[in-house]
Amino acid sequence: MGRNTDTHRKVLFGRRRGRRLSPGRQRLIDDVLPRLRVTLPAADGILDMDALFPGPVRDVWLEVGFGGGEHLAAQAAAHPEIGFIG
Repeated sequence: MGRNTDTHRKVLFGRRRGRRLSPGRQRLIDDVLPRLRVTLPAADGILDMDALFPGPVRDVWLEVGFGGGEHLAAQAAAHPEIGFIG
């Protein structure tokens, strides 16, 4: 049975719009994010992972969907030899 694209209804799981950020969180995005943001190289370039961290790291872990960052910060404090990206 095929799908009729003319009558198929799009379903969105999640929010279409969220609440406004608190002034404190907006300041973090405006002031802190530019210092922490990872700038990706051109399409044919390679990201230098060692340059992302102030010192040598044994491994790099990527946390996806890190919310407010509390867990990510706790993991970084517990594992200083690991480079974390959230």
